[in-house]
Amino acid sequence: MEPLLNVEKLSKYYRNIKACDRVSFNLYPAQVLGIVGESGSGKSTLLNAIGGYIPIEGGNITYTTSSGEILTLPKLSETRRRL
Repeated sequence: MEPLLNVEKLSKYYRNIKACDRVSFNLYPAQVLGIVGESGSGKSTLLNAIGGYIPIEGGNITYTTSSGEILTLPKLSETRRRL
């Protein structure tokens, strides 16, 4: 079974601060994933990067559609990401 969402080595930095440093995980259909951590640990940065609201320095974010098409999320237009 292919993961619905695949995040590989996602990195986001703010100047010298590592907000997300090589974060990786897979999310499969019907699976629930909780993102928890202390204030300032990068939770919002991670979700904003996955949503395409902020650029990332490194890594890949892919989404597998119900038809099996694998889409690279940061390269999609905002309209296409919302579908």
